[in-house]
Amino acid sequence: MPSFLEIQGITALNRIATAIPSTSKLTAKLMEQNSMSNTNISSCNMTASLLFNTINNAPPQPVQGIGTLSQKARADRIASLLNTANVVYVNITPDHHFIVFPISETKVSILQGFQDVYNFRQWYEKSNQGKMDKSAFNTNMRKLVSGDQASRVTAARDLFSYADAAVIGEIAAYFMNPPACQISQIAYKAI
Repeated sequence: MPSFLEIQGITALNRIATAIPSTSKLTAKLMEQNSMSNTNISSCNMTASLLFNTINNAPPQPVQGIGTLSQKARADRIASLLNTANVVYVNITPDHHFIVFPISETKVSILQGFQDVYNFRQWYEKSNQGKMDKSAFNTNMRKLVSGDQASRVTAARDLFSYADAAVIGEIAAYFMNPPACQISQIAYKAI
């Protein structure tokens, strides 16, 4: 029998798949959400906001006191939020936004677009619905903000790319240059 966490996570994935079944629907929803006729459908910020609100319309709860937490503590806070039925919105610097939520006790789904690299539908179809082992996600988030360039680039490739050489190259190049990567915002709500 599936656990509560698995039921909630799979329900959230299904809600998104039903609401945004195609690139044309993604485009329409992003244009509607942003009241714009010209929308970049690969925008990570607009995509993360749309996905976060597609799961439910409840107001997000920002993690309080984030400014006092170390980067490792911020990654640990995300990990703890994923132990219950929460969808978590993450903003990392230099500038990437995504959502992540548990789909079982051991797996999460990370959903995103990546500015000028891929849109949400491409990610969803080519990354197995963003599914990944929760332990790998947590480890990669810690590596992403560790301060070590090689660890950061490897973690970014694991978190934000799929099996396409061009995408892997774009993600690696993007995360190679910044002096550091930081978790700058975390918000969450129940699935």
